[in-house]
Amino acid sequence: MAKNLNKQDEEHNNSLSGKICITAQGDDLRSEIDPHFGRALYFLIIDPDSSNFEAIQNPSVHQAHGAGIQSAQLLLDKGVSVLITGQVGPNAQRVLESARIKIITGESGPAEQALARFKSQAKK
Repeated sequence: MAKNLNKQDEEHNNSLSGKICITAQGDDLRSEIDPHFGRALYFLIIDPDSSNFEAIQNPSVHQAHGAGIQSAQLLLDKGVSVLITGQVGPNAQRVLESARIKIITGESGPAEQALARFKSQAKK
């Protein structure tokens, strides 16, 4: 039984279903990825089917505490299933994982390049 659940998780994680969020330093796909999830300047929320996106200024960017958790809640409210970023703190990571949002860290460069890499990996 556990093997089947793991396979389902793997299939869920490799699919293009749901919205993709990329942390960014600007409001378009040419912007550099923001390396810090909770204090990212922008969240680019992308529909993988149409490639339409919404740029959201992070309302938690200047908070003293809890920015990652509040940012994670924003992604939950937006129906995001994949997060692409530089790094995620442990508290935000727990919230994202409990919501079954796939987290891809260690990304840098333009958001459009990270999106293209993700899409090519998801199709394999």
